[in-house]
Amino acid sequence: MRLTESLVIGMVQLTQPVLSENHLPYAVGLLEAYVKRHAAHPGRFLFLPPLYRRQPVQQAVQQLQLCDVVGFSTYVWNMQYSLAIARELKRQRPHVLIVMGGPQVPESEAEDFLRAHPYVDLAVHGEGEAVFLDILERLPEHRWDGIPSLSYLDAAGAFQQSAKAPRIRDLSRIPSPYLEGVFEPLMRANPTETWMALWETNRGCPFSCTFCDWGSATQSKIYPFDLPRLEREMLWFAKHKIRMVYCCDANFGILPRDLEITEKIIQIRRKQQYPKILYIQTAKNVTERAYTIQKMLFDAQMNTAATLSLQSITPTVLDAIRRSNISLNTFQELQNRFKRDHISSYTDMLIGLPGDTYDSFADGIANVIASGQHQELRLYNVYILPNAEMAQAGYRQTHQIGTIKTPYLVPFSSAAPPADGIYEEQELLIESATMSRQDWVRMRTLAWMVQVLYYQSRPLQIPLLLIHTLTGLSMRTLFEAHLDGDLSAYPTLTSIRDYLRSQAERMLEGEPEYCVGPQPGVGDVWMPPDYLTILGLFFTHQVDALYREALSLYQKLLADTQTHVPAELLDDALRLNQLLFQAHFPQQQFSFTSRWNLWEYLQGVMQGQTVPLENGHWHYVRDWEGEPYFQLKALSSAAPQPNDSKS
Repeated sequence: MRLTESLVIGMVQLTQPVLSENHLPYAVGLLEAYVKRHAAHPGRFLFLPPLYRRQPVQQAVQQLQLCDVVGFSTYVWNMQYSLAIARELKRQRPHVLIVMGGPQVPESEAEDFLRAHPYVDLAVHGEGEAVFLDILERLPEHRWDGIPSLSYLDAAGAFQQSAKAPRIRDLSRIPSPYLEGVFEPLMRANPTETWMALWETNRGCPFSCTFCDWGSATQSKIYPFDLPRLEREMLWFAKHKIRMVYCCDANFGILPRDLEITEKIIQIRRKQQYPKILYIQTAKNVTERAYTIQKMLFDAQMNTAATLSLQSITPTVLDAIRRSNISLNTFQELQNRFKRDHISSYTDMLIGLPGDTYDSFADGIANVIASGQHQELRLYNVYILPNAEMAQAGYRQTHQIGTIKTPYLVPFSSAAPPADGIYEEQELLIESATMSRQDWVRMRTLAWMVQVLYYQSRPLQIPLLLIHTLTGLSMRTLFEAHLDGDLSAYPTLTSIRDYLRSQAERMLEGEPEYCVGPQPGVGDVWMPPDYLTILGLFFTHQVDALYREALSLYQKLLADTQTHVPAELLDDALRLNQLLFQAHFPQQQFSFTSRWNLWEYLQGVMQGQTVPLENGHWHYVRDWEGEPYFQLKALSSAAPQPNDSKS
């Protein structure tokens, strides 16, 4: 083959669908756009439309039969499937060049990876645009020496790995696949597809959290794309009616210009109706700028909740994972500020990080709730990413990390086995120097219990919060009352605890995190255990039993701890919570009369304000009017009358 003869290039980036929407394959689009801009002879390379959707392996291979080179962008949701395509393609066409890149391709363990998968010819580490072009320019000679960021086995079978290339500082060298028309043929070929877009406004992360490969992959410094390019991309999203744009920046809001970017995309949305949603990951230590950005997006209805990520609040854990957080006082101030502006927020925490113990984890949850997070607490497992510091041998040894492989599943996706039998997998951290496997089971069970009782439809949030504020009993004590000890007198609460514990124990055996549950009109889907628990209460008609048992349990707890809540007040709290809980399935109106200003008192607690608790007569009406569940303003009250009797 002469140097100027054309080569057919296939690209594979199996994206993770969100409900009925698919992401445009941005990573491989960047590679194609870069090659077409910078190749010595761009016409030499013919790119086929990228494969972005999972299909039978043989069908995918058939679409790649004419290719001389196939590049794969891999991550946890597509690695095993990508390897299966590469293996079969290499079997059928031994001379095709297989190039793999993306976060799932290991750098420090590259030799083991290549020997385990001999059909992979080249492994690319880090930014791939310039490296992929170098590879294509070396064809058909197949000389890889001198190309940076590359691992391969040479003709003699010896492992070769070149030094990592310096990052691309001038991002103007990287053309936009949106603006260069890379995705136009793909979109025309799939006219019924609803697309989402991945978007970078900068590259880099100044943080070095050991569970994340972002900072290590980018070597910290942030490099920006220029503003005119970003504005043209925003207009492209609007023109093509892209509903959701997922911003890939590690810390949107960290740069002063991010305010300007936010203002511009809101302006475009107002004029052209699209994009509808801009999903961002804000700066880790929330600043005034990040707060302002989240409020702007919320007011423009382009984001529904603000993020206040912590991961952990334990100093030894934060040291072990190389992370710094805002103080709990600042966290509480931000919570109150979001609430005053009627902005929902959620907080992320991780289960079983190195340095964590059951006690520190349980206290961390309790402190975050006590600091004002009553809306949503997301408690995630710790999964090891191949190129994160946590995955490296030295770190594993120092912290005595133990892991297990578990299936990677998307919640609420079909539970039917994949037609090709290929499951993706992830590495779950279940053990460390400070946490035994049984500690992890208890932590995982507690996390689900917190979700079931306090956050997932909030069936017992009102009495738990009331007891906590009136008695000073910690939220940890209250949650552990449902987790520990003899619950034989409370069969419904016992069944919840035992079910959640059994799910955690199953995960130690490599079983999925999610459980199979029915979804009307869809069939069986993968459901989080806490969500399935709530559904089970309704399907098995155990709601009344739940509230009877909770009342008895809380009365016993108050007696055992020699603390006091007026009996009528506790009863009212449980009655009101049951009405709210049941009104959610389905949405319905109700009225409620209390002997206390219960709702005003709790609303004050949730808003970070002091409202005295008063005894008297209050009447509440729940008028749904399309408001989200548990929206405080949707419940109105009538003040007590002067002649009302006081008990």
